[in-house]
Amino acid sequence: MKKVEFLFCLSGDVFYRKGDVVELNDKEALRLQKRNIVKILIEQEQVDEQVDEQVDEQVDEAQQKQKGKGKK
Repeated sequence: MKKVEFLFCLSGDVFYRKGDVVELNDKEALRLQKRNIVKILIEQEQVDEQVDEQVDEQVDEAQQKQKGKGKK
């Protein structure tokens, strides 16, 4: 399931207005995204995970640089 925001109104079995935020199955969300009808929203958890990974990588690089300086 992906959380999406509608960029346009869409009517069918269910009517969606511009700005509505709903969860759709992955296949439907991607299909509508390709047609520029919805924008897939990134979950806050995913953002937090990405930030944590970037911080970990930066810490590892800094530690490797410190080890390199100590050996000289």
